Amino acid sequence: MKKFLRILVLLVILGVALLLLFGDRFGLGFGTGLGFGQAADSSERSDSTESDASGSGDSVRGMETDPADLPDTITVTIREDKVYVEDKEIADADALKSYIETINTDDRKYKLVDDNSIRATYEWVTGVFDELKIPLSEE
Repeated sequence: MKKFLRILVLLVILGVALLLLFGDRFGLGFGTGLGFGQAADSSERSDSTESDASGSGDSVRGMETDPADLPDTITVTIREDKVYVEDKEIADADALKSYIETINTDDRKYKLVDDNSIRATYEWVTGVFDELKIPLSEE
């Protein structure tokens, strides 16, 4: 009987630990992501929601850049779960797609700099360029 109780206690502890580590995928736990997915705290989500609700319609800080003022080779940098296009932070895949469509020309090239990116972030960035059929060279 004691052996059964020990095993049961260990299983409960293991279950709670797994819930705390991976529960964010199901809306439970700490919500940190621990590097296994695209984690965003509620303040980041509310910032992008507020900017969309305010009528600006973009999720790119400093998007008012004139496309003619940008270089012929655009650098797209991924630092962990943050994405930057020429030092302008991009909030999500829709914002990246919109911004790239705005600045893209036939002569423009794009270079990806992977600075310790999180896999999910890397995949949505490359997915946007694949969807737009724009080649993305990696550094």
